Amino acid sequence: MMMQASPMSRKDSTLLEIDSVQFAAAIIYADEADGYAELEIMRLGKKSGSVSFKYETRDGSALAGEKFVHSEGYLTLEAGISGFDLRIDLVKQKTWSPSLEFTVELSEPDGCKLGRNLRICRIKLINPYVFPSVKYGDLVKTKEGVNSISGPGLFWEYTKLMVNSGHGVLWRICLTLLLDQLSNLYLLYTLLAVVYLVNHVLADGSSDDESLIFPCDPEMTAYLIGLMYVVPCVFTFAWEAGKFAIDLEGSVKMRLQGFMFRKYLNFDEESRSKIQGTELQEFIHNSTGRLAMGFVGLVGLGQLAGKLALLFYFMVSHNPGAVWALGVMPGIVILWVGFRETFFEVPEEPVKPRAKLNALVAETNQCYRLIASYFQRPRMNDLFHTKALHLRNTIEEFDGFETNTQSVFEFLGPGFIGAFIAFNVTHVLSGAMSLGSFVATINVLKEVNKLTLDAFEKVRQVTKQFTPLRKYTNFLNMNTELRNLKQVQDTRKIQTGQKRRTLRKTLSNVMLPVGTFVVDKIPLVLKDVSFRYGDDFPLLMEGRNLSVEQGKLVTIIGMNSQASAHTLMKLIGGEVFPTEGSMFIPSHLRVLWVTRLPFVLHLPIFDNLVFGGQTTDDSKPERVVKIVDALNIPRVRKMLEDELAGNGREDWLEQITESDIQKIHIARALIMNPEVMVMHRPLVGLEDNERANLTELLREHVTNRGTFVDPDLRNFRRPRTLFVSSSQPLGQSDVDITWHIYDSKTVIVKDHGLISISDNISSRSVGS
Repeated sequence: MMMQASPMSRKDSTLLEIDSVQFAAAIIYADEADGYAELEIMRLGKKSGSVSFKYETRDGSALAGEKFVHSEGYLTLEAGISGFDLRIDLVKQKTWSPSLEFTVELSEPDGCKLGRNLRICRIKLINPYVFPSVKYGDLVKTKEGVNSISGPGLFWEYTKLMVNSGHGVLWRICLTLLLDQLSNLYLLYTLLAVVYLVNHVLADGSSDDESLIFPCDPEMTAYLIGLMYVVPCVFTFAWEAGKFAIDLEGSVKMRLQGFMFRKYLNFDEESRSKIQGTELQEFIHNSTGRLAMGFVGLVGLGQLAGKLALLFYFMVSHNPGAVWALGVMPGIVILWVGFRETFFEVPEEPVKPRAKLNALVAETNQCYRLIASYFQRPRMNDLFHTKALHLRNTIEEFDGFETNTQSVFEFLGPGFIGAFIAFNVTHVLSGAMSLGSFVATINVLKEVNKLTLDAFEKVRQVTKQFTPLRKYTNFLNMNTELRNLKQVQDTRKIQTGQKRRTLRKTLSNVMLPVGTFVVDKIPLVLKDVSFRYGDDFPLLMEGRNLSVEQGKLVTIIGMNSQASAHTLMKLIGGEVFPTEGSMFIPSHLRVLWVTRLPFVLHLPIFDNLVFGGQTTDDSKPERVVKIVDALNIPRVRKMLEDELAGNGREDWLEQITESDIQKIHIARALIMNPEVMVMHRPLVGLEDNERANLTELLREHVTNRGTFVDPDLRNFRRPRTLFVSSSQPLGQSDVDITWHIYDSKTVIVKDHGLISISDNISSRSVGS
């Protein structure tokens, strides 16, 4: 299976002789509070002449001008200069945002070549502020603190954040507030038209009235007024249709969903453990929709405020004596909203019962085989009936409460209108009030009553979201792993620089092989590493010291402690961090942790296979097909060929076996081709011939610095280091080093026939 190298061309040999320029890490973490991101550019090679290249920032989820200052230019490194620290300025904002990122790309090399995988660096921004604003400080970091904050205050801070969140939210709000007044202007026109029609057009002697729109022609004037009743409806209807295209609510919901999803992807292990899958789905689909609805409800109050202002203008102009009704009716609504819970017991909202029912359905789907095997279908049906009945009763009680507390408005409008008619009809008969003003005022009171109902609904639309907003706030202020990753990366960057300088001095008179750089000689080191999952848990690792050179295949075998071996793998893979001590891997090496449990996504087969590196030469279809062939997945191979030919099928996951999924999981890692790969028990469940086949592929990955890659270009690639955990030793010819894990302290290291006991136990030689 190993690919044989052909004689190297003069061009390739020349390329190996020139320096290589690349970033010191594939991804860096920058704190927005610092105001800048610093990227280290490494120069690998003899450094005998000057080299130059271009750098340029590229937008990602973080946009230039909003999160960072666009920067581009050319850099020249003179002879003897081994690197450069490039600083990109960040835009300082004291507002919360999810962790966004952008990239910096190197191009146009002159006198050098660019690193294959590190010519692009991702900058991940760490936002130091809390959601929704800094107003409430650390209160929003705990559930108790969030619950102590007033609902209106928290919602107002959330509203301000969304208004300034970008992505078109602000202009949608402004356009909505402006064009929502069209219906209010139309209402004002109808009121004025009623007064004009009754007092002038339909009045006795109107045929002699020179002040009509059409002098002395009430019929034509009425035609025009009637036409003007219809024409504005075209514009109001067009705006109502346009609202669907603008979709303010959908835009806000998408922003909230994006905030939540980005945050979840950066959670640390503890935060992830607190959120169940059904809870996340509830947040994404329902909570964000409710919060967006509440936001739009608040914006909708702007239309009602405009309506109230125009009605006030009309009343002042035509019936000042009834202006008091415009204040009293909304005032009653405010008092009722504020004190109704004093008179009525507020029932439970159906949010929790609905979530519990959804959780039961999801759990039943996940654990169906357990339920069926233990003959517990009736029990699950009873549980479902109980929870569904509770949800139905909760909905009925809550909806009944809402209906009963709104019944006051059914009498509010008719009561005011009846009182107005009773007390003002004498003014009309006496001529103190015109008939037109009288009729129009009745319409105004109807509109005010409708306005109070609409305002009540909008206010309820807002206040009902206080509970989901508190939960959403708790979610967005949970801890992430970004600061730990930044600390680890900063330490590795410093240590890599120190070790690189030390090795340059040590190896100054040593002729390194062609294509080998000083950084390739930096070992991976665990120093005094201890680890436990929490203060109440025992140490799984204590004071451990281990070291391995780059370019080795290391097997890790848990002799008496599989948990300790698994923990060691997770530490190397960067899944967990040492409780004490340090785990050092040179900063420029990409590390991939490959879990025992296989994962595939609901994406096309090719996208699943190249998930780790779609923009590199490692992801070319020809190479992908070869790796699939080598792992002997004929069903996947056939469907992959069809997919590449444009005939892919959406149900491909239903056509493959669990063994196929495991092999896709392994193929994905080999295709990515990282410098450091940590594979947890990849051989479990495979037949003997499949184990031997995979072991050969893993050996090729290390020896040839990649599987099914051009052996002629081996020296252009950095060494590959592979850690494989296994329940039993692999063949001596297949591995370079074996670590036997006995307990939290003891590791026996076997390297080419020499065994030594690491950590605090004295070394001794043992036969192989």
